[in-house]
Amino acid sequence: MSSAAASGPALPAQGAPTAPSKIATTMGMLSTALQATFRHLTAGPPAPTWPVFLSVIMAVMRWRSVSLVRARQINPPKSHDEVVHIAKEQRDATEKLIATPADKVQDGIVKEVQFAVKKRGLEGVLAELDAEETGQRTLTAEWLSHVSLVRAPQLARTDKVILSLHGGAHVRMSPSTHRAVHVALSDATRCRIFSLDYRLSPEVRYPASLLDAVNAYLYLTDELEIPASNILVEGDSAGGNLCIALMMYLRDTKLPQVGGAILLSPWVDLSTSFKSWDENKGNDYLVIDNHADPLHPPRLYLSSSLPELEQSHHVDQLSAPYVSPALGPLDSLSNLPPLLVQSGGLECLRDEITVFVRRARKAGTDVTHQAWTDGIHVFHALQATLSGASAMREVTSWVERLFPPSSASTSASSPAPAWAQRVDALLRAERDARLARAGPVPPAKAPSTVWAYERSVERMPRVEVKREGIEAARTAAHEAEEVEGEMGLTEVFRPKRVGGGWFS
Repeated sequence: MSSAAASGPALPAQGAPTAPSKIATTMGMLSTALQATFRHLTAGPPAPTWPVFLSVIMAVMRWRSVSLVRARQINPPKSHDEVVHIAKEQRDATEKLIATPADKVQDGIVKEVQFAVKKRGLEGVLAELDAEETGQRTLTAEWLSHVSLVRAPQLARTDKVILSLHGGAHVRMSPSTHRAVHVALSDATRCRIFSLDYRLSPEVRYPASLLDAVNAYLYLTDELEIPASNILVEGDSAGGNLCIALMMYLRDTKLPQVGGAILLSPWVDLSTSFKSWDENKGNDYLVIDNHADPLHPPRLYLSSSLPELEQSHHVDQLSAPYVSPALGPLDSLSNLPPLLVQSGGLECLRDEITVFVRRARKAGTDVTHQAWTDGIHVFHALQATLSGASAMREVTSWVERLFPPSSASTSASSPAPAWAQRVDALLRAERDARLARAGPVPPAKAPSTVWAYERSVERMPRVEVKREGIEAARTAAHEAEEVEGEMGLTEVFRPKRVGGGWFS
């Protein structure tokens, strides 16, 4: 992106509104879109699979994020209440832009439910928060399934479930923003998905969202009586971070461990210390590495306050295992269930994910790492018919290795457990009600037939730390670079043109 596009339009002086005017925003977006289109058509896209739309949307998202950060720096919030107000305003704008209404979900059925949060006598980092529970709080989640599993439940993995924790930098998004990816995931795994709407910062701070995730796990294991080993956890970005913290907590408190985890571009270093944040900034849409931003997501997650009030509090936690699992002590990555980690070669989190994978393997955890060279952060969403579709096929293969098709749980002759029968009844009723309200469930867009992905096994680019990176990152990077042989390798997927249609 050009310097003009990165800097955005002239911003208001001190005392003016906290965001650019509508006119300035419109003009800035239009200018950025035109520059991105010209660059795409003349210099070429960042990867051959990128359509011009993706180049434009990446540039516009980056420009918008940068302009909002600059506006907040010029006129920072004066109180915690103002921080909360701005964060909620931006969260609502994100929901309005990308959330999919339940009646418009393609190829999927969604049923929202609530469950009570109980005082459970939890230990460790959740002891204090758990003791404050009164039994009056509830959490919202949604059951989601690919429509084919609702039509024919015998096709599902009858005793398996995915507990999904959405991404959004711990400060935004919800299950409704992730429904398209979750439908694809349900189709790939033949599993029902339980997607949790956990609490976000700055309204709450760490470890409140972990408490919510543990309560969702206990709802599945205690109330629905699903064996922990039959639960897969899945999360993208901050949701992947939360999945790792959940598994660490289960291990540390000797609760039954889940069967495995699917981690899509997990955010595993909240200090944003690695150089891929700089190297891929021109391709990826993430702009959350500016520590001077008054709404810097790691600060909101760890302190939920103004920078000057609790700066030291959140800095001290940045290398803690539950916060930045790539940076914690090596033994914090041991005794975890099998992990599938998928990442993009063009995403800002590339290096930290590499560090996490190698160190987890060195600690003895079974990790499958796959990277798509044309992928941005959580490419499963914005590149769903390209690298995203390829990644979902790999999810299918990994789950089949973890839970072989020959197992009794996948046999059509095996009766579904009581919990699955109840969930299926809920989803069938919702499907019938949706048909009456909105008509047939529309199909999702088919994967591209223009591109295929060739797999190789190789070592990811050398991991380096930014000059301002924290010391724990330097130690972790050094340790990761020392990992050699098979433990240091990644399955890399590169696009290859197999059909016509340059604008497909």
